[in-house]
Amino acid sequence: MNILFLSNIFDYPFYGPSHCIPEIVRAQAEVDSVFWYNIVRGEKAWKALPYYHDLSEYPNQSISDLPEPFNHPDVIVAESNYPKFESSLGLELLAGEIPYVYVTNGSLTARMTEYINANRKREREKILFDQAFLRKAAAIQYTTEQEYKASGDGWNERHVIIPNGIAMPEKSKSGFHEGRIQGLFIGRLNAYQKGLDLLIDACALIRDELVNAGFTIAIYGPHEHSDEQALMEQAACKGLEGIVQFPGPVSGEEKERVLLASDVFVMTSRTEGQPIALLEALSYGLPCIVTTGTNMRDEINAFHAGWTADNTPEDIARALAEMLREKDTLAELSGNARRLAKEYDWHSIAQKQHEFYLEIANSR
Repeated sequence: MNILFLSNIFDYPFYGPSHCIPEIVRAQAEVDSVFWYNIVRGEKAWKALPYYHDLSEYPNQSISDLPEPFNHPDVIVAESNYPKFESSLGLELLAGEIPYVYVTNGSLTARMTEYINANRKREREKILFDQAFLRKAAAIQYTTEQEYKASGDGWNERHVIIPNGIAMPEKSKSGFHEGRIQGLFIGRLNAYQKGLDLLIDACALIRDELVNAGFTIAIYGPHEHSDEQALMEQAACKGLEGIVQFPGPVSGEEKERVLLASDVFVMTSRTEGQPIALLEALSYGLPCIVTTGTNMRDEINAFHAGWTADNTPEDIARALAEMLREKDTLAELSGNARRLAKEYDWHSIAQKQHEFYLEIANSR
């Protein structure tokens, strides 16, 4: 089967799609014939991949300009960051007969659409185009059942749930700190989406308990807009300077070192698709504290891989307090976290996508 992937990403290590899109295309290339058309110019990170192409090779943004057989593929996979309205390719898809699947990456949840509409002035014609684009899609692809429920059927009732994947690392947690607990968050410092303001308020509610337990949390990531400064000021105002730390962005070998040196991963997002950072933490054997908005609450509970909470400071504080009381179970939960991560093997996910895309192609 011939599959055309459309995206609009740069090699930015703190943006989930910049990690998961190359991985799923790589895995899919082992099952199908694929062509990845990235709507940027000259992104060097993926140039060596035989299936990768961008505007430096095909500048016209037209499917008909692509080589055989990808000028008329069996299925097109349009990632959520692909500019539907702004690109001529969007019009080509809407007017054409090639079936396409829209992969949301969390972009259609009620919280995310509310956030986008509140922070961007969107012209009416763009909104109408996006609605038509989503309605015509052969299917909407979600990563978790929770993401689908948070998005609803109003966009397009035809949907499939196929998760992101993870490559299991060779190293994993081998021990936990005595007399203290090192918490960790890695991701973009977007206070609203990642719920970092909720996390700081939750820490303030049980500040004395955290101090007595020797709990600190390092929040790693690049700032977005003025969010980092606002979060630092919020933490200082709550008297959390010694508890909540902002070391800056981390990646590569240093990120692995940080993961292995931590005891628990904390993600209090208001809205996500399926966060790669959380899957990575699980793969290293870190027990996790997650909110409903991460879209992995059910899985963490089912595998007993950590603690879960609603998206409120009070309930996040409750989960943190439970973790402090149950710190002797961290080693047990670490093994459960690894077992959960192994459920997200890239090869299995690529095979599931193949079967679904083939069904779409055969029903044209």
